[in-house]
Amino acid sequence: MTENRLPIDPESEAQISAPIKQLQRGLIVIFALAVLSGGYGVWWYVVASQFEKNIAIWIEQQRAQGVEATFEKMSQKGFPGSIHFSIKKPKIQKSGHRGWTWAGDVLNLSLKPWTIHRLMFNVEGPHQWELHKPAGVAIFEGTAKKWSGVLTLKEWAPDQISINLNALAIKDVSANDNFQVTEADISIFEISEQAPSFKFRIRGIELPEMVQSPLGRDVRHVDAKGHFTGRFQLGKWPDVLMAWRDGGGTLDFKSLDLDYPPLRVRGDGTITLDSHMQPVGAFAVKVGGVFETVDALYNQGLIPMGTLFATKIALGVLSEKSVDGDSSYLNMALTLQDRTLYAGTVELLKISPVRW
Repeated sequence: MTENRLPIDPESEAQISAPIKQLQRGLIVIFALAVLSGGYGVWWYVVASQFEKNIAIWIEQQRAQGVEATFEKMSQKGFPGSIHFSIKKPKIQKSGHRGWTWAGDVLNLSLKPWTIHRLMFNVEGPHQWELHKPAGVAIFEGTAKKWSGVLTLKEWAPDQISINLNALAIKDVSANDNFQVTEADISIFEISEQAPSFKFRIRGIELPEMVQSPLGRDVRHVDAKGHFTGRFQLGKWPDVLMAWRDGGGTLDFKSLDLDYPPLRVRGDGTITLDSHMQPVGAFAVKVGGVFETVDALYNQGLIPMGTLFATKIALGVLSEKSVDGDSSYLNMALTLQDRTLYAGTVELLKISPVRW
């Protein structure tokens, strides 16, 4: 028996099978994307939940050390991108004698699920600090146009922090005094190591009136980098500084650049606190604007007439001309001890005590 078959056109078969194959590939892609997006969604949720859990753990750890951390409300958003936590009315408080309080308006925290070790933060709105002293409570209020930064973690512990400030203004409510900074970038590296390093760049400083500096309130800039020894832990103020000092705490400046007209200082050195909680230190520096600074000290009554000319003659002998020949500078050792600043063996001025 003969079987009847229609001849198959190869071109027609290709035209029929091509859309089917395209549909199969499309379904495979859709399925793969669904699996991947579902897995990513699970991962996003796991990271967000773990981060929220870590916040709760940190709060409990601080409570065990006598530090109370509270907030009014915490909300979460950001899927599918970054994980955002918005914490309303955060407050950290150390009660009792020499206690302190910090309170803010909003603390925003964010991180990306693929870089969970890098936490970004932004502190919006006003801030308030309270320091409990024997003489009473000192209250400070602060605002800034920009107050943000990045905290890098290493094994879920802080390892690096960078802070950026713009148009910072702090008011001492108790003394009706003000402190302002135009711009600042502050970084601390290798926090988990024995000697963390630091770097900061500060522009446009207006010192508070209580400083009573003979050179005025305006500092153009302070740039520095170096490292510090000793550990800081949350606790009563100024017990935190006392514990840091007793543990051998020092600030070691690899480089320091101060522009405080007419004074310009560049160099390196070390500073710490003495038994009376006053700054002490030693620096090897190159100083410009020396004679103008001496005149400013004399005008403020800090250098007597009998010493003025002798000081200028001595400085003139020791000073050197810059490469351009237009300005002079002095290589000297600056030391701060017993609230007295010395240039070599010459006493420059007495400094008011720091009241922590």
